[in-house]
Amino acid sequence: ARPPKAAQAQKDDIQLILEDEITPSEAEVYKQAFAVFQVHGDIYCRPNWPKCSRCPITSDCEYGSALKDS
Repeated sequence: ARPPKAAQAQKDDIQLILEDEITPSEAEVYKQAFAVFQVHGDIYCRPNWPKCSRCPITSDCEYGSALKDS
């Protein structure tokens, strides 16, 4: 499944910013972090059925925190 166009555009913008700001050795760390967040998103941040109640970082997530406060 492809991400929505807005999400893809945001990802592309972030990638361009990071390419100008980080060294190659830092890039490897970012690649690894991206992979971890991608897996996290696949498990918890589902577009139609997010699993915020099970998410280990809900308190750091704007969307998850808003659900918790409502």
